[in-house]
Amino acid sequence: MPFEASRSQTCRRSDQLRVVFGGGRYARFADQMLPMESCRGTPSLDALRVAYGDLAALAVALDEQGSWRPTGCTGWCVRDIVHHLLGDAQRALVALATPAAGRADRTSATYWTDSPGAPDEDSRGIRATRTMASQWSLKYLTATYAETASAVITLAERAAPNDLIATQGHVLTVDDLLATLVVEATIHHLDITVDVDAPGPGRTPVEVTLSTLTRLLGRATPDTWSSYEEQL
Repeated sequence: MPFEASRSQTCRRSDQLRVVFGGGRYARFADQMLPMESCRGTPSLDALRVAYGDLAALAVALDEQGSWRPTGCTGWCVRDIVHHLLGDAQRALVALATPAAGRADRTSATYWTDSPGAPDEDSRGIRATRTMASQWSLKYLTATYAETASAVITLAERAAPNDLIATQGHVLTVDDLLATLVVEATIHHLDITVDVDAPGPGRTPVEVTLSTLTRLLGRATPDTWSSYEEQL
């Protein structure tokens, strides 16, 4: 159902691709009117807007040659990570549309203690992603990622932060889910810009990521670590 709001209660976006991304350095997305209350959001939602907005704009700006550059993920080039990020955004859409009963059994930090991922001694997962990503035209892949990321933000804005959702076999609040998406996007933004001349992730996504890492470690990260090392 479309939002009903007067001009004084809305925030105006410009540019056809920018649907709901606000605050990112690349912010260029959408001709859509949203209630001012939705535009503010929670810290996790605000950080996700920046993270997804920056990544989407970075992706759609890629040329064919740049899409094949190496990344911080062994065996993956840039377009492989974009394909992986598309899958993560699709999972987020499913999660936001999958309410859960009971109590949350994971937070934005403890989610990572047993996040999916099995040993891949034969590199089957790496090869599968490379194969699937190579089947897409670059323009269609990046446009689909931008559209899907935008849809995630729209659904997240319509959910209450404490609503419970199901994903990856666990129950989280919406706010905690969004924080996990921020971490995923931030780390892969760093992976992409290892060999691509583009700005790194924004300040708010980095803050959410470092906060998550601090809670996982149970202590502050060593002073000798760089910001890149902290997040990887």
